[in-house]
Amino acid sequence: MGPDCCEIVVIGGRLGEDLMELHSSCFDVGYVRDGFPDVTFTGADGGKVHLEIFHRWHAGQLANRLKVLATTSKQPLVIGVAQDVANGKDTAPILEESAWFSVHGFIFKNLPTPKSVQQVLVRHAAASAG
Repeated sequence: MGPDCCEIVVIGGRLGEDLMELHSSCFDVGYVRDGFPDVTFTGADGGKVHLEIFHRWHAGQLANRLKVLATTSKQPLVIGVAQDVANGKDTAPILEESAWFSVHGFIFKNLPTPKSVQQVLVRHAAASAG
């Protein structure tokens, strides 16, 4: 784990069938030494899924993330990509060809919506269970 990580905010709510806790914390999913997710979801069973969001200012990291994630198994991670990044001439083909992103990723306009996050978490849970 990385240096002193702290919980920033905790909120409770219904997301799918699980009561989820929303907070930020450090994580290590193997593709980076230390990561810092934009959001971490904790299910009622204690399982965690991290959300990493890619906007234009760090879009250059996306291709490498997807390349590494394609070779790893069952990472507790989902990825959201801003539409302007997803439509980029270099990024669009990478997203279209990524089997990992088709299950564990989503595209959003300005900010991810609760519905888009819920949908990717449901897909991620189904893929992780199988």
